[in-house]
Amino acid sequence: MSLEDKFACAELIQSWGFYRDQRRWDDLLSTFHPDGEIAVARAARAGNHLQILSTSSNYSVEDVTKARGAPIWFQLYASPKWEVAQALIKRADAAGW
Repeated sequence: MSLEDKFACAELIQSWGFYRDQRRWDDLLSTFHPDGEIAVARAARAGNHLQILSTSSNYSVEDVTKARGAPIWFQLYASPKWEVAQALIKRADAAGW
């Protein structure tokens, strides 16, 4: 993916990691899709929108990228251990972000 890539519009889709956590969002569950970021990835693919995936996603970067069918941007949250951040970066890179 590069900054020259073209999308349907200037909007992007950013999900957050609470789509499936019924214990914390039970009263809001009907607002969200049970497939969480996978459903967001399918919608981004259908609309040709850029998707940003949070480190705290309910699904792996590999599964979301596969559902998107195109590269995504990966939002990496800082970790006090470089090895953790490095492993996440390697996984996102291997998934094609």
